[in-house]
Amino acid sequence: MIFNSSTWLKRSFFGRMSIYYFVAVFFFGIMQQHKIPSMPLFFMQISAIFVVIMFSYIYSKKSIGVTCTAVFVFQLFTVVALRMFNYDYFHNPLGFNPMDAEWYDWMATQFVHRSLREFNMFLDSVDILLDDRGFNYIVLLTYKLAGSPARGVNLLLFFNVIAVTVSSYFMYRLAREFVDEKNANFACFVWGTQLYSVYTAAVGLKENFMVCFVVIALYFITKLWREYSLRNVILALLFASTALLFRTALFYILIMGFLTVTAVKFPFIRRYIIFFMVLGLVFTLYYLRQAAQEVSEIRGHAIDQETYETLVAGKMERSGSFSAMVNYISALIGPFPNIVAAGDKANYITLFSFSSFCKTFYAFFFVYSLYLVIKNKVVKFVPLMVFWGLDILMLILTFYTLHDRYHWPHVPIVVLMSVWGGEQWMTKKPKNAKLVYNAYMVALFLILVMFNYR
Repeated sequence: MIFNSSTWLKRSFFGRMSIYYFVAVFFFGIMQQHKIPSMPLFFMQISAIFVVIMFSYIYSKKSIGVTCTAVFVFQLFTVVALRMFNYDYFHNPLGFNPMDAEWYDWMATQFVHRSLREFNMFLDSVDILLDDRGFNYIVLLTYKLAGSPARGVNLLLFFNVIAVTVSSYFMYRLAREFVDEKNANFACFVWGTQLYSVYTAAVGLKENFMVCFVVIALYFITKLWREYSLRNVILALLFASTALLFRTALFYILIMGFLTVTAVKFPFIRRYIIFFMVLGLVFTLYYLRQAAQEVSEIRGHAIDQETYETLVAGKMERSGSFSAMVNYISALIGPFPNIVAAGDKANYITLFSFSSFCKTFYAFFFVYSLYLVIKNKVVKFVPLMVFWGLDILMLILTFYTLHDRYHWPHVPIVVLMSVWGGEQWMTKKPKNAKLVYNAYMVALFLILVMFNYR
């Protein structure tokens, strides 16, 4: 899990996974040549992976300052390269068929030289709700600062780089609540070099800004376990509230994490923590759909329970039991990568699939960490598990577990708990550890084969 070999390729966390990935791409490419994406897309992806490996070699367990600098340079280099690729290959800075990003760009372009009051009136007139406004404001203010949409669309890249670097720093601080400095640096670096964050920045989506605030909120929520002060309470609630500007459901999930860390301060709750976790799960399963319906009403497109169950039944009928099984497994260790996607999907799935490929590999240690947390009652992790669990449940119920975009808010938790789980794995050296790990790799490979050939 950690750099522990003198050979430069193996000392990189990404090195071994990259070898697996290249073999998988070659295997699927040979077997399904008709699905091979156009060569520029393919080589752009391979080049990005080599850049990840190079930076992981340069990083090599340095201080947090060096780590954040490496993340900043990596993000800046790769997002600029992908933006240039978008210009040359798609003739659009926002890439192929940008959809949401095109809407953000259009609105900001219309109001770049007009007042914020007029902009708000326009948003009201087209029923843009609060959790769709956060990134609209960011794009508009960026364009105003740049002086024109042409410069603003590129300045927004730089702000994305800053957002990822800031979230990486707070990832380090969050990780320091659980692991030593070396492993916290490692978690920071892994999070800061995800190719999905590069893609998100280059195509003008909101995820990097949204998750930056989520990571900061999670840090202050977790810090309450060690220091339950008025300052930390205010900061935790303040940053949790920013989720209202991006995705309403995340605000409620963060508040549940805040209430959980408050509850576990009481010795009685800690003594019977397993009982309360099970009770909380039962209540969650019972009320989650109702809560989802209330959120949809707030957003103005309510869906009743009967209609919801009809939609789910339709998905089950169209996809079959295999897809239902993949939905559950992907929730735990996914999303699974589309290694060689066909047609248009090659641009928005295959291009960043190395991120989801890596996540499926280090999810082994994440699952192990879940086991240890429950077995040993590591209460400090409970607020993070609440956030992860509620987010995952929503994805399962809506069949969105295969989408990186919807996994993204809880990926920092998976990275952190994977690093902690890996540290525990190396320390405890469980019986038949190598056999278990190799069995997971074989099972994972079979799942990826079935998924990519479905």
